[in-house]
Amino acid sequence: VSFDLAQKLPATFELITIGLIITVFIAIPLGVVGAVKRDSYADHLSRFVALCGVSLPGFWVGLLLIFFLYFWLGWFPPPMGRIEMGMNVNQITGFFLIDTLIAGDFKAFGSVVSYLALPVCALAFRALAQLTRLTRSSMIEVLNSDYVMAARAQGLRPKMIHYKLALKNAMLPPVTQIGLLAGALIGNAVIIEIVFAWPGAGSWAVDAALAGDFAPVQAFAVIAAIARVLIFLVADVSYTKLDPRITF
Repeated sequence: VSFDLAQKLPATFELITIGLIITVFIAIPLGVVGAVKRDSYADHLSRFVALCGVSLPGFWVGLLLIFFLYFWLGWFPPPMGRIEMGMNVNQITGFFLIDTLIAGDFKAFGSVVSYLALPVCALAFRALAQLTRLTRSSMIEVLNSDYVMAARAQGLRPKMIHYKLALKNAMLPPVTQIGLLAGALIGNAVIIEIVFAWPGAGSWAVDAALAGDFAPVQAFAVIAAIARVLIFLVADVSYTKLDPRITF
């Protein structure tokens, strides 16, 4: 199955990687702002996003996106494939976003982005909600700590207190959560690939299982397990950069 796996795996990892990047770059600022400006409109927005994200299953969010943004409004292409039919990509890395940029084909790049947008949003929505909620609660706990109160009493600027002192210490639980979410996204990507007819390793393994061919399922499970171990290793190493008390 190695040849088929090499063809399908980049599509899955592109979906997961972009989903994780979007999750981190939206959830952490949203959680921090919600904690710093408690009971403001930004805080209500962060809590609303967290509530919706943990309540709505990813496949249902995907179906809603397809219905409203493709079928009803026609803003996005049909959920079928990674790029518009008739366009070719010279696969170097297997990541179409990178390969189209390397080739300088910005029309193909735009097509890849449009096909990637809906499945990435459906995949990242639940993870974004969980990370937002944890970041907010962790930041609130740090802001109520004694050393932050002492810094306020000494007259330090609020921005220095929030983003220099508190944020770094509040990031330890979110870093752990990011590792957990990255592992969970591998499993969730299987469902999203089926909903959006995404030609990745997850849908390939499911089709193989339905056909009674379990070698692809085993291969996908091994790759997913290795990826989770590496993700947790990166999270553990990053602790040493965030907290000087933690060493190798």
